[in-house]
Amino acid sequence: MRFTRSEQIAQLPQATLKDYSYSLPLGFALAGSYAGALSVRDAGGTVLATSSTSFTVLSSAATGSGLTGHLERHAQTRSLRRSDRPQRGGK
Repeated sequence: MRFTRSEQIAQLPQATLKDYSYSLPLGFALAGSYAGALSVRDAGGTVLATSSTSFTVLSSAATGSGLTGHLERHAQTRSLRRSDRPQRGGK
């Protein structure tokens, strides 16, 4: 199973946050382990931040309750100062 989504994110004022929510329907997912990953890139494609997590889908035969649950992941934030940004020429 693969889920991808891309969207533009407007620049936020310094020290502010914005939550984004994504749903992944698992009603017909096979039991097993799954992984999720998120990357934030600038307009040039440079990765600014990443986050990942994993979760397990159990069979309703094993749990007796069907597929239920909630997964939440909060990415760590990091402010980029001008000196942190990659420089051209590898400097």
